[in-house]
Amino acid sequence: MTKTAKKGERTYLKNARLTAGYASRRTAAKTMPFRHDTIGRHERGEMQLSPEDMVAYAKHYRRKDILLRYCMECPVGRTNGFTVTERDLATVILRLTKELRKAASKDGLIERLEEIAEHGEMDEKTYPLLMEMVDDSKDLYGRFSDFFFLVATPPKKESEATEKGRNRHCNAVAAGGNV
Repeated sequence: MTKTAKKGERTYLKNARLTAGYASRRTAAKTMPFRHDTIGRHERGEMQLSPEDMVAYAKHYRRKDILLRYCMECPVGRTNGFTVTERDLATVILRLTKELRKAASKDGLIERLEEIAEHGEMDEKTYPLLMEMVDDSKDLYGRFSDFFFLVATPPKKESEATEKGRNRHCNAVAAGGNV
């Protein structure tokens, strides 16, 4: 039977601790700036985490990806619509390259950006152009976010890699790269 995470529970913190080789919170607390019961409250979502707390966890567990997960929880990240979706390597790369090709094919996009850079400041002429580009690039931003998350997550051991992931890549390529 699969165990489901309770509302507010930060399973990513527990998973990061276990992946880092700390089988118990007491073991982790020996090298962390937190007591074992504080680590437990953080993992269960019973206690607020500060950005400094997350930096300490990321450093001690050697897991930058938990910083991105934290950003999805924080009010600033939620307000700005920051989301990351866990996807397999092939899917992330194929979706990113598709969006890059789409952005590069937009008429005059690169030239307009270079014009704005040469102008050197934002004014009433350049601001609407930049806002239009922001609206046009939201999908690209999402794909880059997924990519950064993937790169920040430590690779799985070969024994954990699945044949499914390899087949998915081959099928996606055979289907013309649409993922």
